[in-house]
Amino acid sequence: MGVVLYLLAGILAICSPVVSGVLLPGPDNNHKYKVAVADIELIYTARKDPHSQDADRKIMVSLFMPVPAATCSKEVERPYMNSPAAIVADFQMFGDTPIGVFDKIAYTVCSSAQTPINMSSIPVVVFEPHTDTSRLLYANLARYMTANNVAVVLIDHPYDSSVVEFPDKSAVYQNGVTGLSNYSPLSEWNSTVESAISIRKADIKFALSQLGDASKWAKGFPDFKLAGTFNTTGYSVVGHGLGGTVATSLSTSDPNVVISINLSGSAPPLNHTSAAPIFFIGRSDFRRNNDILWPSFWSNLTGPSTEFDLSNSGIMDFTDLPIVVEASKRPGLKGRGLGNSGAAGNHAILCFVEGILADNLHNEDGGVRNCIHAFGDRMAPYMLGRPIEVFAKRSGAQSRRSNVAAAWRHTMENWGFL
Repeated sequence: MGVVLYLLAGILAICSPVVSGVLLPGPDNNHKYKVAVADIELIYTARKDPHSQDADRKIMVSLFMPVPAATCSKEVERPYMNSPAAIVADFQMFGDTPIGVFDKIAYTVCSSAQTPINMSSIPVVVFEPHTDTSRLLYANLARYMTANNVAVVLIDHPYDSSVVEFPDKSAVYQNGVTGLSNYSPLSEWNSTVESAISIRKADIKFALSQLGDASKWAKGFPDFKLAGTFNTTGYSVVGHGLGGTVATSLSTSDPNVVISINLSGSAPPLNHTSAAPIFFIGRSDFRRNNDILWPSFWSNLTGPSTEFDLSNSGIMDFTDLPIVVEASKRPGLKGRGLGNSGAAGNHAILCFVEGILADNLHNEDGGVRNCIHAFGDRMAPYMLGRPIEVFAKRSGAQSRRSNVAAAWRHTMENWGFL
């Protein structure tokens, strides 16, 4: 998006009140956890911002925390987006005429609980947004993930994200400095891409280090009794678009990553074999054979890796946009970057991401299997041969990933693929 458009969005943000009128439906009662959310500013005083060398690097994080449903004593409505993000998203997704969709959306969160929550036992999942989008555009997906008893760390990267608003109401807008598009797939791997991913990885490392310090985030949950702190020595990563590339890259470079899920993003270069558990959810027109690097990347995988593809979908079907369009109930409204899979396609994505997390982080069996039964007409495996064959090759992997591989093989057997 051009600089002029972002400047206009900033002016409108000052003048536009936020009015909530549409409540997004949340995880159903089959989920055993409610969701609490806090927005946290993290300032890295030991590192200058790569895009603004006179300033310390600072990021915004939304921390989605699971709360046992039986202990949640109060729920409140929370605005889906702040004004700057809502105005920019309106421009990006619906055209140059602001029509006030995102600022009308809200969702329900748990605001207090009766019993202490043991943070050390909750798996941590980092969520990486696509370039030139807001972390807030993934809040619905994040809360469905969280309802499976995982803590989701949703990160905005200033100058890469579309807009990042800080607690003092200052905002950093994406001004084209990264040179990357949120609607076009990567056409080459170059220094621009490497720089963007390197900055994101440094931000993630910093965010995880701060999660280990309860004083950094506990104040965001004033009406909860929190015991212990998050264990970030093992974490998982889910990402969309460029964020998916980051997720896959971390999975093959950081042994602390348990699993990664890449939502419709390119692969990074890989010039060695890797036993990392890799999940890729593509589209009918963006499967791994359509990408510049996925084919060579996949040939080096020796661990439990698989691909599912969502039919009739576009790049923005992996955000909350289809659900927002459906909830707004505006006749004829369609967001840019969407295919024809609609809200049902987004529900399929929610189901598969939930299922993968539940099966692999909580040793459940039925998550992905149930999704295949429910959405098999919309989401299908790319191929079965290689992901099955590689199980027999893996005998000496680290214990954390060995457990994931065993659980994944058992799941494949339940599907009837082995």
